[in-house]
Amino acid sequence: MQSYNKISLKYKILTINCLLLLGLFCVIYFIILPSLKEINRIKTSINQERIDLEEKYQKSQGLKKLTTNLKTIEGKVEHIDQVFISENRELEFITALEQIADKNNVTQKITIGKVQAVTVDKFYKKFPLQIQAQGTYINLIDYLQDLETLTYYINIKSIELSGGGGGIARPNSADGSDSDVKISANIIADSYWR
Repeated sequence: MQSYNKISLKYKILTINCLLLLGLFCVIYFIILPSLKEINRIKTSINQERIDLEEKYQKSQGLKKLTTNLKTIEGKVEHIDQVFISENRELEFITALEQIADKNNVTQKITIGKVQAVTVDKFYKKFPLQIQAQGTYINLIDYLQDLETLTYYINIKSIELSGGGGGIARPNSADGSDSDVKISANIIADSYWR
């Protein structure tokens, strides 16, 4: 203790300050700096997790929207299925055409051609359809309207109307009820089968 007393006050202060600085340096180097590195690592990890969660949230919102759209479309799939003529239910299609003809007092001859290649989608087959119908002007117009509103999708490509004199026949009376004039219609269309 005597040797301690012999050291001057100036050296004592300098030594205490050096020990304090050394202790402070050790605290900073061994405790604070590793803690700051860990805090930065955790901050980066949290930011990455936040970005991942936002992406997952956006995907889930997209999936919810897709699910909602799918539910609305599912109800329409049956309607779309009805638009195509089923290959094993040809008789229903022919019967529907005959009913339209009978309803409108029109005689018809139906010719279904061979399948045409569909390059865009293998979901359906396209068959050419030719209908030769004969009836009065009004009956043929009603027949064509019923043909267009048929449940099955028929894409009419052309219609040729001809009367008894070779040209397009028009009704003679003002109300369009000339029942003696027979008109022939040659309808070329595509029908879609599945």
